[in-house]
Amino acid sequence: MNDNQTFEKLIKKTKTKNTLKGILISSLSTIIVFLIILVGANLFVSNTMSKQLKLQNQKLNIENIAFSPNIFTTREHTTAIAWTKSTITETRIKNIDGYHIYYPEKTLQFGLSGTQTFSRDDVDVYKANPSIIAKNTKTQEKEPIFFSRSAKSIYKNSKKLTLYTPPTHEAKTLSTMKNTLAEVALTFDKPYSYSEIKK
Repeated sequence: MNDNQTFEKLIKKTKTKNTLKGILISSLSTIIVFLIILVGANLFVSNTMSKQLKLQNQKLNIENIAFSPNIFTTREHTTAIAWTKSTITETRIKNIDGYHIYYPEKTLQFGLSGTQTFSRDDVDVYKANPSIIAKNTKTQEKEPIFFSRSAKSIYKNSKKLTLYTPPTHEAKTLSTMKNTLAEVALTFDKPYSYSEIKK
């Protein structure tokens, strides 16, 4: 074998070594960069989801206090359903004069950008002449309804609204219901002071 052939073999060997070295270094660099991006993304997502969980819990608490003063959460748990999605589930009871009654669960699904789906209390409202009745679709129990005192005048003054639904007056039927627990929504005909209501 002459010197030219030996030199060419040496060049090929060195080229192959350098090519393999380059591939190995670029592969390792790619893997390291990918891992850094993955760890960074994971930290970002977990931090954002943690903030969203706090925010969604605050929203639920405010809504429960404002709209459901006699409905209480007995248990709450959070379930991660995907990397960027979680669900908060509240198990609830309704307190009617000290009696604890089952009330359907409330669920809220949220992601990085906030609330995605929210289960409202499913209530069917239907006409029962001359007024209306609301029933909880899950428990099939009647739900109390508050009526707007200004609705009648709004309907009178409007040319588009023609169907006025008067408030229900079911208080009289309570005296006939023996051994029954009832919840009643009171809509007053005009503003009253607290002392007047107590009287």
